[in-house]
Amino acid sequence: MKRRFFLVPLLCALLLGAMCLAVHAAPGEPVDWDSLYTYGDVSAENTKISVQRVDGEAYLFLPSNANLSALPLHLSISDPSALVTIGGSLGAVPLEQETRVDLTALCTGSPYTLTLRAQWAGGSSEETLTVVTSSNVSAMYLVSDDPVNQGREWVESSPDKENKATGAMVLQNEDGSLVYDGALTQIKGRGNSTWKLDKKPYQIKLDKKTDLLETGEKDNKAKTWVLLANYADPALLRNTLALNLGAEMGMDFNMENRPVDLYYDGEYRGAYLLTEKVEVNSGRVDITDLEGANEDANSGIDDLTELSTEVGRTENGATYTYCVGMENPEDISGGYLLEMEVAYRTATEICYFYTTRGNYVVVKSPECCSQAEMDYIATIYQEYEDALFNDGVNPDTGKRYTDYVDLESTVQCYLINELTKNLDGFRTSAYLYKEAGVDQMKMGPLWDYDLGFGMGAGTEVHAQEQRNPEGLYTARSIFAGALYRQPDFRVAVKAAYEESLYPLLENVVLGDEAAVSGSLHSIAWYRSQLQDSAAGDYILWRGKDVSVWSKRVDTLADYIRVRSQWLKEAFGTWNGETCEPLSIYLDVATDKWYYDEIMTVTQYGLMRGVAQSTFSPETIATRAQIVQTIYNMEQPEPVPFEQTFSDVHVNSWYGIVVNWGVKAGIVSGYPDGTFRPDKSITRQELVTLLYRYAGSPAVSGTALEDFADGDKVFPFAREAMEWAAEVGLIQGYPEDNTIRPLKTTTRAELATILLRYYEGFAMNN
Repeated sequence: MKRRFFLVPLLCALLLGAMCLAVHAAPGEPVDWDSLYTYGDVSAENTKISVQRVDGEAYLFLPSNANLSALPLHLSISDPSALVTIGGSLGAVPLEQETRVDLTALCTGSPYTLTLRAQWAGGSSEETLTVVTSSNVSAMYLVSDDPVNQGREWVESSPDKENKATGAMVLQNEDGSLVYDGALTQIKGRGNSTWKLDKKPYQIKLDKKTDLLETGEKDNKAKTWVLLANYADPALLRNTLALNLGAEMGMDFNMENRPVDLYYDGEYRGAYLLTEKVEVNSGRVDITDLEGANEDANSGIDDLTELSTEVGRTENGATYTYCVGMENPEDISGGYLLEMEVAYRTATEICYFYTTRGNYVVVKSPECCSQAEMDYIATIYQEYEDALFNDGVNPDTGKRYTDYVDLESTVQCYLINELTKNLDGFRTSAYLYKEAGVDQMKMGPLWDYDLGFGMGAGTEVHAQEQRNPEGLYTARSIFAGALYRQPDFRVAVKAAYEESLYPLLENVVLGDEAAVSGSLHSIAWYRSQLQDSAAGDYILWRGKDVSVWSKRVDTLADYIRVRSQWLKEAFGTWNGETCEPLSIYLDVATDKWYYDEIMTVTQYGLMRGVAQSTFSPETIATRAQIVQTIYNMEQPEPVPFEQTFSDVHVNSWYGIVVNWGVKAGIVSGYPDGTFRPDKSITRQELVTLLYRYAGSPAVSGTALEDFADGDKVFPFAREAMEWAAEVGLIQGYPEDNTIRPLKTTTRAELATILLRYYEGFAMNN
């Protein structure tokens, strides 16, 4: 027996020396290196982890609780006579089909660089294996019931996220203790723009309510959970900081979270943030379950989502979609969960409404609403908006905007969005909720901040503004800009920042590693917690230089440090008496000739920016944009879409308005059956559309004689231009007394002409 133990290391040494000239295995050879796998926990079958290729190189990503001194390795070896070893800088050991290996005895430190070698009668092969280990972070394993046909790739192949799989899930703490080991009734994709990225976010449903965050609170047990990929955030911290800041500021409902290393069908997928879902539920948005009440009131309907929808309108002008044939529960005053949204995303929703100013709001819960429910909540929101854009007082009800929305929660949401310079602030992923029997809505919970804190997203003008840690950003948007003009809002922002947010930033977020307040820790603490988890994520998704992550965390900290101080000085000047003029558009300066006109048409809801906080005043207006402005003035009853032009479709942003314009006799197309929505429009064409909209009033026929180029007006537009000149809608250019009928119209010029028409003719009609 002693001789046997002596021969093993000798044999290994000879074998390693003989294989120095070995080459990579070829297909059909007795050892398949890609078949290598291990278990995060040998006692849990669903914790299998396979070797995977990153840029052609073999990696094994291990969770925090992996037993490195006795790591189980499984390898497919078809030839029993093959001699296989695994070795590192400190030595090598034989590797069989099932072997427990002490990595710490083979080489030092993570990542572990190992060499796999095999020799058999017909040849030899070699593979380099890099083992990356995590620490301080929990591990989650998703396992599909049918990994071949409905595994990860199948789920991710669905652009609309309709592919939903079932499976099982194991969640273990960093010390290996078990949090969950059971079935999943759903694995699906989630998100909007984030779903289009390489690293996908997911939503999972457990078969039983479980507190995956281990808060100890009974209400935090839930079935539905979200896995945020944080792919757009190179620091992997932005969502964590924003959500936890909101919690420590005292917001009512906050999505609690924890980092996890995710494995899906045996493959490592990177560092994720496990978080609660924004939904009406205990421990989430804990308000009356109106969706459940709707189901009870309509128990005879198997699936409310299968009901047809129709369009209605409130007395104050909001347009909504509702489900036909629903009965109402006894109380329809709440609870409602609303999301401010961009127009094109609402097409996939069942119930939503848009206001007279073109602001879209999705009713997230109840998902299916009756006409009475939609009329109720859309009316309240329209009243709120009308108050906000009318110096804070609704002109019809006499109520202030704070009678409709809670000031404290609105201020808290604004501060987090302003701190982060969040592209989506008060635009999308911005939630409100209304409880039953309560008059006010509240803002929250916070959601989706991976593009915040100076990331630089959207158009280049936005990206540049976001990267600059100085300057107001969220306040320069349509909705928050209206809030900025309210004296009590400014006073409340100043107080909340100085008393709550600023101390959290300076004393906790920017503090030392021990700084903590509730769920909020310092960046130094998060750096220590995530450094090994981030290393694996970077290798898989962002390149092999894992030191880049630490630099990105430094960039984040520097941004917060500068922005915190700048906001302290800026908010320190806010008061209830006066405020500096602030353009809600980044490209419309307060000293430009068109500033007042653009601000006013925006406040009236006649025109909006071409993107968030961008108006593009010098760009040429298009035919579709002109029709949209007239539609905004008219606020007509919705009409069914009919395919009139080959280049105008129902899912285009201008589809409905062009369809209306044709039926109203305001616009027409070209002989080839097109409308050419993106074609520029001349001054005489613009005036002709407004003239038709005004009902083609009689004209004297002499006004054009006063202009040097009055005879250049085309016959089809002559009466319209005569009318526009008579009523002062258009004026000559002073330098040469021309009317320039063939000149194209910029968006700033459109705003000016439109404002003259609206205030002179349409406003009081």
